[in-house]
Amino acid sequence: MEEGQFEKENIDKIVLEIKKSDRFSNNIKKAYYLYLMLGKTYKYRGDFKYRNHNNNDEIKEKFKIYNEKTSEKGEAVCNRINLTFYNALRELGINAEIDWIKIAGKIEHPIVQFQDETGNWYYTDLTDDLMYIQTGMKTKSFGISLEQLKEKGNRVNLIVKYLEEKQKKETNRTWACVEEEDLRELDKEFKHSYHGLYTNDIIEMLKDEFSNKQFIQEYFETTDEKQLLQRMVEFILKNIGIINKHWGNVGDVEATKYYEKIIRQIFQNEFNQRTNRNLQVF
Repeated sequence: MEEGQFEKENIDKIVLEIKKSDRFSNNIKKAYYLYLMLGKTYKYRGDFKYRNHNNNDEIKEKFKIYNEKTSEKGEAVCNRINLTFYNALRELGINAEIDWIKIAGKIEHPIVQFQDETGNWYYTDLTDDLMYIQTGMKTKSFGISLEQLKEKGNRVNLIVKYLEEKQKKETNRTWACVEEEDLRELDKEFKHSYHGLYTNDIIEMLKDEFSNKQFIQEYFETTDEKQLLQRMVEFILKNIGIINKHWGNVGDVEATKYYEKIIRQIFQNEFNQRTNRNLQVF
């Protein structure tokens, strides 16, 4: 796949920064910094994501978009995003592999694995982490184990099945994961977290505060269901909306996923029963 103008203008300088600096002492640090920087650079295309996977006409439209180059604003889909990460790893001298897994019609989802200096291999999926990176959350798909990948549920079944088959064929390959405490230290060093604090941590704090229905009604000064819902959403938008310049620009798809996630988590008991149909407005 030919490299687009966006990649030529934006990716080379990230690779050059890593090459010039002596702060990146090993492959994991190089790969993760690259991962974070690319995650802030790309935005996922909404006109691709929200098309129906099960409709033939929609799949044809998705395939057209799938083959298009990255837009000037950095809007792309998984093939461009993950392939760029793979190519950049190779430019840094890191041994890496990319596997293409068919998900619908002619559409394939690429996953990237890279190797550390001791020979261990690590799984990554940058596309899956765009929202987390752009909103200051803990990443979920960098250097995770196969067991951790399985916890993501049905949406990654094809990837899990592929990797399990790969493990059977390559018995001498050692798969490893980056431990959570090591990742947290890297996030502090690279200023992805705020003094070690993720947006996830703030969400958990608020979730604890708002787990009591009586407290919620008293806090928002209403027992009316519709009014309560409106005030809770306004609270989210005002207090932890995507307005913090610390994390830069956020794509439309990533913003949608972010608001869905935090509203469901913070007001879990209130929202889960009543808003499954209506939450799509976000």
